[in-house]
Amino acid sequence: CALIPRGDCGKVNLDSLPGHLATIFAAWSISMAAKGTDSSTWPSPHPVQVLSIFRLLGLDSPKTSKKGFLHDVFSRVGDYFNPKEGKAKAGHGHLIELKTGEGKSIVLGALATLLGILGFQVDCVCYSQYLSTRDWSAFQTIFELFGVQERVKYDTFTSLSKRLINS
Repeated sequence: CALIPRGDCGKVNLDSLPGHLATIFAAWSISMAAKGTDSSTWPSPHPVQVLSIFRLLGLDSPKTSKKGFLHDVFSRVGDYFNPKEGKAKAGHGHLIELKTGEGKSIVLGALATLLGILGFQVDCVCYSQYLSTRDWSAFQTIFELFGVQERVKYDTFTSLSKRLINS
């Protein structure tokens, strides 16, 4: 993706992750504005949505070093993920709670885009096919813009289970 330069195998400079996330959200905002969702305001992510992504990535307890706060916080991504295998390391799961109307779909879409850029295969699953289809459609333009549409899948728990069992 020309919007976010990458090295080999989808690796990115970890210091640039805040900028990458900002680019994803800027593209989302422009996409939403172009769809004419609400002409009175410019759509933007809520700070809690951004903080939720940081929490899911385990970026809420920074290391301390001479390289600076942002370097320390974002280098932790490497502590949690192995992009070559595309899997989180065992024992490093994180939870967040977003209630109805607080933007779970936006958080998942932006995080799926970021993880896709990093080279991960991403499965976003839900109990409802309707909600999975709705959320995929809402971010499809963004997935295509960043070239991750083949890495990101939205599905139901049942469909994901069948796909994993049959693979």
